[in-house]
Order: sequence, then structure tokens, then C-alpha cells
Amino acid sequence: MAHVTAPGIQAWLQSTKLTIDVVDVDKDSVATNLVFGRVGTLYDTSTWTDASNTPALIQTIMCMLLAAWTYRVSYAEVVEVDNPFATWLETLAEQTIQAILTGSIEVVGATPRASDITSATAWPNDTTGSTQQFDARGIQVGFNEFSEDIKFRMGTRF
Repeated sequence: MAHVTAPGIQAWLQSTKLTIDVVDVDKDSVATNLVFGRVGTLYDTSTWTDASNTPALIQTIMCMLLAAWTYRVSYAEVVEVDNPFATWLETLAEQTIQAILTGSIEVVGATPRASDITSATAWPNDTTGSTQQFDARGIQVGFNEFSEDIKFRMGTRF
């Protein structure tokens, strides 16, 4: 089932130049994989199964891509160099995806993926560090907090 509608794609095209009556499900599938694959890192896309439950912004991005691809194919023989209008649509879609990924634009109606930044393992969070240091033989070489051989202590909060 398509995630976009023909009128949504047609909105990006002049009806005098190109008319979209039905959505090409193969191209819709490619656009779905491209867009969902990118925004799926931030949002739960599992409930977006068709045009009725896919967020409007995501549909807009997909419509831009489908319109660009259709326009590019339709005028491929006329324009032998890169088609500026199709390129503009593709660039606009990519910029919108980038804005979503950087947090500049929020996808209204989408469920963000859960993230737990409190359990990150990228910074020292072991507070069991000891103020006593022992060498390889088990002999104590440092005891007080100001010992010169103590370079870093896990239990110290910055």
C-alpha cells in the first residue's frame, strides 16, 4: 500500500507539464525505504503503513522525491544534462530530512524512539575508585588524596 497519494505528488508538479493519476507502488517503496531508513533512527516508523497514518511531513518529503523522479524520467530525452527542477526537489527533500535529523524540524504526529542518556557508557561513571594504590607486587604505593602518583580518580566528580 502506498504511503503517499497521487494529489500529494501532483502538488509538486505543474498539471500542464505532467499529470499523476496513480502512485507507482514500486517507486513509493523505494522512497519509503530511503526516507524511513533515515528518520527511523529518531522516530518509530512501524505504525506508518499507508497514507492515512504516515505523518504529513514525511508524506511531503516522499512526494517531493516521487515528483522529482517522475519529472526526471519524463523529461530525460528532452534535457540531456541534469534537470534543475528535479534536482531542486531532491535537494529540498534532502534538506528537510537533514533538518529532521538535526532537530531543527519536528515530525508532528510521530512517536520519538525512546532514548536513555542516563545509562551512557561513554563517560567515567564508576564511583568505586580507591584513594589507595598498589603496585604489581601488592605493595601500597599511595594512600592520601594528594599523592603525586594519583593522576585520575574515577570517584571524582568534575
